[in-house]
Amino acid sequence: MGCWGKNDESPLGVGSDDDVVWYPSRVQGDGAWTNIVLMSFNTICANKDNGKTYCWGLNKTYNIPGAETGSRVEVP
Repeated sequence: MGCWGKNDESPLGVGSDDDVVWYPSRVQGDGAWTNIVLMSFNTICANKDNGKTYCWGLNKTYNIPGAETGSRVEVP
């Protein structure tokens, strides 16, 4: 799965700290990503081929369950 776009505070999970990622870049993490289920302000959630859903990004708006508000959650 690839992501691109605005990346300030690194919500895309592609291993870049650049403010903008101009071209589709592979999302980090083990296993294969199957589809994106949520994209919001600084947060992405996607399914993996193991059937589980994972979320990452900057949890400014309480989108990532179990993560402290305002904390940066890395790609699993």
